[in-house]
Amino acid sequence: MALLFNSDVALSVAQPAADDEFFFRNAQGDEVIFVAEGAGVLETDLGELDFGPGDYLVIPRGILYRARFTTRPARCLVIE
Repeated sequence: MALLFNSDVALSVAQPAADDEFFFRNAQGDEVIFVAEGAGVLETDLGELDFGPGDYLVIPRGILYRARFTTRPARCLVIE
């Protein structure tokens, strides 16, 4: 759900109930994900990265990725 947006940036809150089934690639911009709650693994074509509460995930434009949460509830702030 987008909270705020303009022509340069969009701020959203995500509360994923299930893991992503498919990989995703944002071809329009970079993403910064702040993990407020939950922990898991960010899978990319460059490898895997463990994350937990308080971590920032910086995903450059064009990187193929998906997030697998190992603990729930999960809550994230997404800056695109």
